[in-house]
Amino acid sequence: MSEKFTSFEHVIGKGLTPEDKEKILKNQEKDFESQEFKDLKEIEKEKTPEELEIIELANEEINKLLKKFGLREFNIPAKNIHIVPADKWPEGEEYKNTYKPMSQAITVKEEPHKTTMALEIFHEMLHFKSYASVQLKDEAEKLEEYRMGLTVQSRTEEKKTYFDNLNEGLTEELSIRFIKSLDNHSLFKDEIAETKRIIKAYPEATKDKGTAPLFTEDTYLATIASKEETEKRIVINFHTVSFHRKQERRILNTLIDKLLERNKNKFKSRDEILDIFTNTMLSGNIIPLGRLVDETFGRKTFSQIGELDDEIERLEKFIEGL
Repeated sequence: MSEKFTSFEHVIGKGLTPEDKEKILKNQEKDFESQEFKDLKEIEKEKTPEELEIIELANEEINKLLKKFGLREFNIPAKNIHIVPADKWPEGEEYKNTYKPMSQAITVKEEPHKTTMALEIFHEMLHFKSYASVQLKDEAEKLEEYRMGLTVQSRTEEKKTYFDNLNEGLTEELSIRFIKSLDNHSLFKDEIAETKRIIKAYPEATKDKGTAPLFTEDTYLATIASKEETEKRIVINFHTVSFHRKQERRILNTLIDKLLERNKNKFKSRDEILDIFTNTMLSGNIIPLGRLVDETFGRKTFSQIGELDDEIERLEKFIEGL
């Protein structure tokens, strides 16, 4: 198989000839190669040897997944990943680590801990390496993303997104598995060992004046930020980081559990079903997943899940009720 130089596999649009589609994909290859973004160039940092090693490791691990499902490897160069120092990162909750398909670029905030950096880069790189296609809107002759992994964008003027919650839940679930595989890696073992030590030493630790547990099963990084000794006690301030997309992961895992429960004669473990979701995300072939869901729960169940994507509370209740 030839090497890939863009995440896009196909172009969709009325009246496009094979030559038109090839030209569009060639232009996307230019975007993949150039990575000339004036705004980013002014603020992004030079990558450290550790960050370059993390990028290489994420590439290797996701390529193993691609190979598992008979798909060609896809290497994301370090230049397509833009790391912005924390003091230059824009303020506001709307500014998040992101992969932008139309720019063929990942932008992430610099993290003080290597484990967190690895999680963020792996998550966004998995989006980058997932199946993707682009659509040409007739009215504006404007290119827009159509598919990214499980996510599907509407082809109508009314913008609507389908299956993005499952896509995000699955991407983070696979990122969690990646982080949990790093226990003995020289780059991360000290941080992971310290996290385990702290959680074991302070099992009763709480935050927010005792209203919420500080250490949960989702905590993957813990450090002691500061320690203050008073006359009566020692006050310890912790820094912790937890995995993201909790509700999306809960929705995905509930659906997998229900599929396994109804298909015990067909599947031996939930990992076999997770593989179907992962294969769909990476290959773009959504038919086997849709067929499994509809044959298990009834016709049009899969499309109903997609339709509820912009109402996540209703989506969760719908899946719980299957």
